Amino acid sequence: MAKKQHSHTSVENKLEAVKKVLENHQPVAAVAKELGLHRDTVNRWVNQFKANGKEGLLNSRSITNSG
Repeated sequence: MAKKQHSHTSVENKLEAVKKVLENHQPVAAVAKELGLHRDTVNRWVNQFKANGKEGLLNSRSITNSG
């Protein structure tokens, strides 16, 4: 069985989704559905942006836990 390929969303696209939630007050679920993503993904981006700004949206999957 082949492994599922994960696509990587650009920082600009993540930022656009975050702005829809934070600035346009669109529900996370609606933004996620529009983009074909799980709502947890969009919610994670929003939280990362709130914590670290645009830098929080940089390839978060490549960050390793050193603890």
